[in-house]
Amino acid sequence: MNLVNISKEENCYKIKSVKYVKVFGTTLYSYDKIFVKQTESNQWINKNTNKEATQAESLKLDKWLKDHQKFIEKG
Repeated sequence: MNLVNISKEENCYKIKSVKYVKVFGTTLYSYDKIFVKQTESNQWINKNTNKEATQAESLKLDKWLKDHQKFIEKG
């Protein structure tokens, strides 16, 4: 999963990522995932499926948010 975009709306953070499916180093296809996290919540929601993000996805999303939050808050 690779980061595409992070933004902050009124009361939530929104992260767009892309997932690549590769076989022997060749990309077969890719698909976008959009996750939303309310500012007062600790849970990421996948907007495509309206389900909670997996634990692995949540850890990666939280790290991305932590790394980029100071730049998001300025803008």
